[in-house]
Amino acid sequence: MKTCSVLSIVALLLTTKASADCWSEKLGWPCCSKGNTEVYYVDDDGDWGVENDDWCGMEKEQPSNNATEQPANQGGNPWDQGNQGGNPFGGMPWGQGNQGGNPWGQGNQGGNPWGQGNQGGNPWGQGNQGGNPWGQGNQGGNPWGQGNQGGNPWGQGNQGGNPWGQGNQGGNPFGGQGQQGGNPDNNPFLGEPSQNQGGDSNYNTVAASGSEVDCSGKTLKSNTNLTINGRKVIVKFPSGFSGDKAAPLLINYHPIMGSASQWEGGSQTAKAALSDGAIVAFMDGAQGPMGQAWNVGPCCTDADDVQFTRDFIKEITSKACVDPKRIYAAGFSMGGGMSNYAGCFLSDVIAAAAPSAFDLAKEIVDAGKCKPTRAFPILNFRGTQDNIVMYNGGLSQVVQGKPITFMGAKNNFKEWAKMNGCTGEPKQNNPGNNCEMYENCKDGAKVGLCTINGGGHSEGDGKMGWNFLKQFKLP
Repeated sequence: MKTCSVLSIVALLLTTKASADCWSEKLGWPCCSKGNTEVYYVDDDGDWGVENDDWCGMEKEQPSNNATEQPANQGGNPWDQGNQGGNPFGGMPWGQGNQGGNPWGQGNQGGNPWGQGNQGGNPWGQGNQGGNPWGQGNQGGNPWGQGNQGGNPWGQGNQGGNPWGQGNQGGNPFGGQGQQGGNPDNNPFLGEPSQNQGGDSNYNTVAASGSEVDCSGKTLKSNTNLTINGRKVIVKFPSGFSGDKAAPLLINYHPIMGSASQWEGGSQTAKAALSDGAIVAFMDGAQGPMGQAWNVGPCCTDADDVQFTRDFIKEITSKACVDPKRIYAAGFSMGGGMSNYAGCFLSDVIAAAAPSAFDLAKEIVDAGKCKPTRAFPILNFRGTQDNIVMYNGGLSQVVQGKPITFMGAKNNFKEWAKMNGCTGEPKQNNPGNNCEMYENCKDGAKVGLCTINGGGHSEGDGKMGWNFLKQFKLP
């Protein structure tokens, strides 16, 4: 019966409907329209949805009396941080045990996003120990899960607590095809499992010829963690790597609010690359207003991720037998944004990119700042029903204080074709179903877009992405 009561509470939170009570306007946010019934986040004020790439508030409904039933210490009530807590969906969404992470402030370390409890937790960054929903802070308490003590309802980090069951490899609101993932409720903020839509995994290419590299003295040959500019980089080597022949390298950028550790087990593109003999690197983004992320111009951190990437490339090529002419970029969600951005600012060291679920920022393009030093091959994957990065583009203000305008999938495609000097019409259903590709571009570059009809916020066909990348090399 206790499990049933918990299920009823979760069901109530996910099905709350909007009405005429516009309480959120008092907090500076619009109210959701009546037809918008999907709840993406819940706090003390009420239920929050997303509309027009921005937060909106929904009317609160009172749960029935039996919804307040409290389980014993061994229970699974996501609101009761008892000593043995933990919710029946695979970890307490509001924080594990005494280290809290509870947005309502239970647990000795506070963590209430509205600032109750000794450890602060104010969503706008006040309070000595952080813990706010947009902020980091070692004492966690952040409903988005930054901070060492986690408590993230969407399941990042080993202490996860994703009520949708993502386990250790959980997925964050802007991503999360975790190894242990799965999003049975199709919550759009969790990201969707990679599917072979908008493409064809049978697509294959001939890998670019390798460069002559002197591998003597390059002793790094097995999986390791590096520290670059204070940030972690996980480096994974293919099975049987001997280090006597230069291998290609894939840099795979994680989603916003993710991490190198989270994305290590989640990317299908990375798995395809590793199985084909490539080295793969997962780098930690810098902390921003909404957790670990990447600086793609107007959003979402102030770090210099272009220099960070350059510094990593310099380090890894000095220690491991990497082919410097076959270094590629990929990523999902904000990581897709960074791999698009890499084409603008890193085309001298990165040969090609295969981003998913993100565009170039319109602010960067309109200001004339995207200036590849050469024709840059790129294949983007985009879902038509993506509610996070809209297929048709537009302004997003989800990250507090850092608005960004997405180009839209088609405009992004056309802009890359323009920058690469492509001529003629794109070839349809190439490299797979629902894909289109400009093949007549400068210096042998190609520009593609694979549209996932009906697809949401998810990584594209990983095998196709890798097979696109590996055919190119730097001049």
